[in-house]
Amino acid sequence: MSERGIIYVNKAKKGGYVARVHLDNGKTKIDVPLGYQMDMSSNKKACEIEREKGQITKIIVNGKELPKNQKFSKGHSINDKSRNHIAKAVSDIFNIDNTKLPSDTRIALQSFKGKDIENYSLLLNKASQFYDNDKFKFFEVDRKKGIVLNVQPDYSKIDIKAIAERHKKNIEKLNIDIKSIILKPDWRLIVGLGNESVYETSMTLHHIYGIPYIPGSAIKGVVRSYIITEKFGSDEKKALKEDQGFCDIFGCPKESFYNESRQGKISFFDALPLSKPTIKPDIMNPHYGTYYSDSSGNVPPADDHSPKPIFFLTVKDAEFEFIIGIKEKDNTAIQKGIFEDKYPLEAGYEWMKKALNEHGIGAKTAVGYGYLQ
Repeated sequence: MSERGIIYVNKAKKGGYVARVHLDNGKTKIDVPLGYQMDMSSNKKACEIEREKGQITKIIVNGKELPKNQKFSKGHSINDKSRNHIAKAVSDIFNIDNTKLPSDTRIALQSFKGKDIENYSLLLNKASQFYDNDKFKFFEVDRKKGIVLNVQPDYSKIDIKAIAERHKKNIEKLNIDIKSIILKPDWRLIVGLGNESVYETSMTLHHIYGIPYIPGSAIKGVVRSYIITEKFGSDEKKALKEDQGFCDIFGCPKESFYNESRQGKISFFDALPLSKPTIKPDIMNPHYGTYYSDSSGNVPPADDHSPKPIFFLTVKDAEFEFIIGIKEKDNTAIQKGIFEDKYPLEAGYEWMKKALNEHGIGAKTAVGYGYLQ
C-alpha cells in the first residue's frame, strides 16, 4: 500500500544527499535509507512511498521512481561494511577502577574481572565503565585501534530455557486459560532504548537474571495502540466509548462503553527468551546535534555540523515466548463491536500476533527494528 507525503532533501557533509519523508498524516517522519539517487530537485516535492516492515522500499517523485544504487542492500540504513565492523566479536575490557562504585565496594571487588560478574544487568548498569575520563560507555571505537571497549554478557552459565519454562509454569499455576506463541526478531530488537541510564541509551534487562526481555506492559501497549490505529482511525476515545470488546480486553475508564471503570480481562505477561540472545551494538549518527540542542532557535541545521555517533544495544538470534491469559469465567463471547462473537482470549491472541508481525515492538520500528516472525 502506497503512502503520500513530502520529501525533504539536504546535502550531506561528505557528499551526496540525505532525505526524510513527512507523511500526510502530519505525525510520521521516515528517514530515507542511503543509496537512493537524488538531488535537490526532489526537495520539498510531493511523493509516494511504499514500506515493508517500516522500511522505505520505493519512492516515487514527479511520477518517477527514484533509482537505487546496487551496492546498498535492502533494508539497511547504513552500509554492510560499517555494520560488520561494529558487530565483529571483541573481548570486552573491564576495569573495576574505571567504575564509579563506592571505594569500599571497589576494594572488595578488586579480584574480579568483567567476566566474573555474571549478571549482565549489574555489569552494564552498576559497574558502568567511566571510559577515558570522558563519560560512561559500553562500547567505544578508536580510529586506529578499532574496537577498544565492548561490554558483552556471558550467558554460558545461565540455563535460559529453564528460566522461561519455569516462568510459564508459574503462569499456568494461576488457574487461568492461556495462549502463547513463540516469535523471533526478523532482524534486531530494541527494548527500553529511552529508559533512564547513565549512558545515552539503554536496554531493558531482567534485574535478577540479566537477560533481555519484553515487559508485558509493553506488549499490551503495542497491541492496544495497533488496534486503535487499524480499527478506530487512531481515535482512542471512539474505541473506549463504542466498542465492548476493546473495553473487555484492555479495560476502560468511567467515560467508556460501560459507563464505569473496568479492569481488562486479558493479562499480558513478560516475554522471556527461550535461547541465548546475542547482544549487538549498533549506531545512530545525528548530523545536527547543535541544532537539536539549541534552545534559542538561532542555530540552523547546517551542513557544517559534526556528526555525533551514538551507540545502542540490540538483541538478535533469540526466540521469545509471548503469553496472554484470562480467567475462565471472563472468557465469554463478546456481544458488540469489532470483536463480536469472538472470545476475549481468541481476539487478544489474534491481534497480539498481528501487531508483533506487522507493527513491531520497541524502538526504531520505522527503520526495520522490532518485527517478530
